[in-house]
Amino acid sequence: MAIGEAALPDELLVSPQTTGDLIGRAIRVYRRNMFLWAPLLILPTVVVLTGRVIYQVSAPLIKTDTWTAILGICLAVAVVLTGKWWLLIKLLSFVRLTTGFASSLQQASVDIRSRKWQIAGIFGIWLLVLTAVSSVWILELIAATVLLKVIVLPALLAVFLGVLGFFMTTAFLIFALFLSFVTLACEKDGISAYLSRGFSMATKSFLRTLVCGIAIGITVNALAMPLWIPVSLAGALDAIRTGNTLSSATTIPIHWLVMLSVWETLIEMITQPIYCLAFGFYYYDLRLRFEGIDLTEALANLKLKQPPLLDLS
Repeated sequence: MAIGEAALPDELLVSPQTTGDLIGRAIRVYRRNMFLWAPLLILPTVVVLTGRVIYQVSAPLIKTDTWTAILGICLAVAVVLTGKWWLLIKLLSFVRLTTGFASSLQQASVDIRSRKWQIAGIFGIWLLVLTAVSSVWILELIAATVLLKVIVLPALLAVFLGVLGFFMTTAFLIFALFLSFVTLACEKDGISAYLSRGFSMATKSFLRTLVCGIAIGITVNALAMPLWIPVSLAGALDAIRTGNTLSSATTIPIHWLVMLSVWETLIEMITQPIYCLAFGFYYYDLRLRFEGIDLTEALANLKLKQPPLLDLS
């Protein structure tokens, strides 16, 4: 698939942009290419959907057939993670192409597929870090809760700071993970270098990374809200028809759960590329701010075009 087949930005970023500009750029690029790229996401999306349906069928069995339910849930998690992994490989190919590090989507796809195990390694290490950091905050909250019986005001302050710290740290780790994935898409190195680079770039602009990540999440969810209207109306009409409303039902009917899983997965297929593209442009923006990547690439191109020196010896 040649570069001419994709509607790319008119030019790469040549100066730092605001968060809104970066998100708007991601939306425009994806909107131009949605019908070209969406078919490439169908198969991994079907895998994710299969895992979610397995979970919805297995979870209700936990009281009657515990071991079958546990096996089904474990299988569901494995299938969903596999689908998400495959989906991320596709999305990072889009990022590599739109940030100018590949001349075609085919080339970008080949580059990212060669790093698929590094993607899994990054996620595994990040999950260990997230678990360790979350454990520290949870222990702090437990200690603050115990102190409530002794010193109320300092303990309340500690609880507040613990909750705030937990959410800020978790959000930062998630956004730094996305920057690490984007670094993998745009550079060629090892797992530790990708993680180090992603976290160092996020740390250099800590508050801006938090603001940008939250803004991207809010924007993507806002774009997804109208897409929930059809399934919401279908659910309401079905409840009226059967007389089984959510307020009167003791459990949500299985067909509603499956329908919600299907629709949620389809919406994610539509909106997730915007999330990844926005982080890709944010990564490039950070390199413009801290490394002057535009000058580096201009010098590299100039060196390539420079004729060889004559050998006068």
